[in-house]
Amino acid sequence: MGPFVEEVFKDSGVPKYTFVEPNEFTKLVVYLRTKGKGLVVEGPSGIGKTSGIKKAIEKLQLEDTVLELTARDPEHLKRIENIPH
Repeated sequence: MGPFVEEVFKDSGVPKYTFVEPNEFTKLVVYLRTKGKGLVVEGPSGIGKTSGIKKAIEKLQLEDTVLELTARDPEHLKRIENIPH
């Protein structure tokens, strides 16, 4: 059994847990590990999409082989627009 909610979302002090693997975390890891497989992660803001992907990449020890791009950065946006080419 995982940590209790109050161990993750503490009223005071530093939480022991800063990331709790969501139910679909194993599937995420498998998809990231599978070459040639596309992956779209979507959902409401603030539910841990980026954190989950970063933790899965960390778990797979792929940090040095992954390029993180965000459409919020104009320089990244140029690279994103050129991906199809």
